[in-house]
Amino acid sequence: MNSEPTYDELVQRIKALEFEVNIHQSLDTQAGDGRFILDSFSNNAKELMGIIEVLDDETDLRYVWLNKAAGQFLGKPAADLRGMRASDTGATAQVVRLWIDECHKAALTGASEQFEYTRTFPDGVHTLLASTSKIRSRYFSFVVFDVTEQKRTEEALRASEKKYQSLFNNAQVALFRTSIEGSLLEINQRYADISGYSTIEACMNQFNPAMAWADPDGRNKLIEILQEKGSVNDYEAKIIPRNGSHIWILFSATIYPEQGFIEGSLIEITDRKQIEDEIRKLNRDLELRVYQRTAQLEEVNKELEDFVYSVSHDLRAPLRSISGFSEIINRRHRLSLNEEGQHYFDNIIKASRQMGNLIDDLLKFSRLGRLSIKSEAILLNDVFKTAMDTLSDQIKKTGAHVTIPEQMPAVQGDLTLTTHVFINLLENALKYHKPDIPPVIDVGFELKTPHVIISIGDNGIGIDPAYHGKIFKMFQRLHGQAKYPGTGIGLAAVKKALQLMKGHIGVESELNRGSTFKITLLMTETASEHRTLQ
Repeated sequence: MNSEPTYDELVQRIKALEFEVNIHQSLDTQAGDGRFILDSFSNNAKELMGIIEVLDDETDLRYVWLNKAAGQFLGKPAADLRGMRASDTGATAQVVRLWIDECHKAALTGASEQFEYTRTFPDGVHTLLASTSKIRSRYFSFVVFDVTEQKRTEEALRASEKKYQSLFNNAQVALFRTSIEGSLLEINQRYADISGYSTIEACMNQFNPAMAWADPDGRNKLIEILQEKGSVNDYEAKIIPRNGSHIWILFSATIYPEQGFIEGSLIEITDRKQIEDEIRKLNRDLELRVYQRTAQLEEVNKELEDFVYSVSHDLRAPLRSISGFSEIINRRHRLSLNEEGQHYFDNIIKASRQMGNLIDDLLKFSRLGRLSIKSEAILLNDVFKTAMDTLSDQIKKTGAHVTIPEQMPAVQGDLTLTTHVFINLLENALKYHKPDIPPVIDVGFELKTPHVIISIGDNGIGIDPAYHGKIFKMFQRLHGQAKYPGTGIGLAAVKKALQLMKGHIGVESELNRGSTFKITLLMTETASEHRTLQ
């Protein structure tokens, strides 16, 4: 489908047409009414064609002949318009005066005159491009094109171009168009600013982007990518601006090989690169400090474990002596003591036994850090079977009801440590139950790749949320020794054992509402694959 001719094309068309009235006209001298017979004019022409007469008083024009297109434009059949004055068809005095003046010019120059004007019709204002030339005396031929749409299109294009130029020049991102060889074809002010020039003109004349690359191979690589893929986004490069410094930029560009140019945008990221370098340096320093601090802590922990082990081991000998002599005195001389003496002596024996338990737990705790951890696949069903067998007497004594899933997953860890963890937690659930209410313990699990979360819930006395963090620390007891005997080391040992296996423990509990301990351990590879297939 052919597009509408442009305004300039219509001007050239008028000049080529020239109406040729003087060649193809004949005057019907026998008609008596002075009417011209224009045999050569085609009523199928799209152009508005006709012959007009300038009246003697030069106040108006009279239509002598009009083609079909001219009649349609004026809203009446062409035959009906012949002999009518222009003012009678809606032409204003101003338009009539313009036409008369243009006719005079054509008469003086002997050539056709092109001019533009506007005229209001019922459907709106139209812009018209006209050409007139003298035939004889006061008669003139004309051709008129309605260029309203062309003018609107050109105006819209000018407005669009103006808007584009405004956006282009005021953009905060540097925009450019270069030849494939590298010479600048078009840039905006931001590009000039980055290159170090105060004006676009100076930058266009003096700055060669192809020569400004700190690494020329970088530009060659960019061109190769553009030629292969057609475009590139966020390509980092270092360039040398006018002042000789090095700055980092981020390229986004598209190549048009047939037209021979590249266009795109660039953003200066020098500040960002400096910040990234500083962050990397800080991270390296932090990693080094963490490594050093970790090594120091490991050394301190080892020394502390050695100290605890040594002290605990050394305390066993004198404590064993105290316990032994106490038992001898109790057997041989208890009857010789009065009631008060017997009470004090019983406290000595009880305290020595408690001290023995504490030393035993300390030794167990210190040994955790000295153990060689063996990471292997552990079946939780086997672990809980061992725990239930170990605690069978306590379960019977308390009348506890323990529920364990029939099928539990495998976890990655050390068998000895894992067994220790769950025996300790089940033992606590049995110990801290409400008076006269048998313990109810529910074991469950949840798969969250790559972990297994095992839960142990009970209906016991519960723990105040304020002490949830405290219970996992050494020697932290919430209850008196007489009511709930213990050393305050059990949960600390559980936490340490889990840390050695890259696990975690947490608790959800409220007073008088029971407790739920949640233990997180790594899945085995088999368990992970099973989870993925689900």
